[in-house]
Amino acid sequence: MNDIEENESTYDEETSSEEVEEDSEVDTSESESYDGPDDDDDEPEENCWSVLIKETMDRHEIELKSLENQYMEKGETKASAEVLAYNKMIPAFQNELRNVLLEKLVWIRALRRDPYYCKIMRTRRDLLDTGDYDWMEATQVAIDQRKFLLNNLFTTKQKTWNNNL
Repeated sequence: MNDIEENESTYDEETSSEEVEEDSEVDTSESESYDGPDDDDDEPEENCWSVLIKETMDRHEIELKSLENQYMEKGETKASAEVLAYNKMIPAFQNELRNVLLEKLVWIRALRRDPYYCKIMRTRRDLLDTGDYDWMEATQVAIDQRKFLLNNLFTTKQKTWNNNL
């Protein structure tokens, strides 16, 4: 093994131990567990990636439309211009999707450490433990029971008086 491989190996070991220590600070009893693909939820789920893909596409909408117009000015049909522009934008879409995913993961991590979120998830877990609720029902009831916490996120603004009038 050369020096670079040894340094990478050491770095990976240090990083993984740091990540474990950092993640152990989070109370995992409050975090949502992965139920897996065999959930017995009655409602079909939207493709989980479609939300991220839509946000990615929205971020590049102007650029995509501009490319479509350029292709149409060169004599391509509208359908052909859309396909050509989309295909040309694929590398940008792929890069942006990674950025969007990172942003969402950072947000989820922060959310899981939030005291309001933890209380809602604790309530949901307690409801699930009773066995009377499925995941969606327990989540909806937990949010409803803890609505006062969420209501605190919106407070009344005070009007400022302008003395110059």
